[in-house]
Amino acid sequence: MRKITLKITAFLCLTMFAFQVQAQIVEGTNYNLINNGTGNFIKSDNTSVYMVDAAIADDIGYNFSFLALPDTDPVQWNIMNGYR
Repeated sequence: MRKITLKITAFLCLTMFAFQVQAQIVEGTNYNLINNGTGNFIKSDNTSVYMVDAAIADDIGYNFSFLALPDTDPVQWNIMNGYR
């Protein structure tokens, strides 16, 4: 019984670690944001207007990056568009 419990506990800890590593934001990396409800990509053209589009093209408007704000605890993020 102890071997099974140990194996299950080890598996759950490893799985939780893998999900935590996968969810990290890396500064300087471009991300494409997707609307989960429709599956469309979010786009901006350097204004306060955001649009959704069904297909992604080679357009810089689809690129978003995250910038950590200094001296915030917990860390707060500023989302920037590729046009900026």
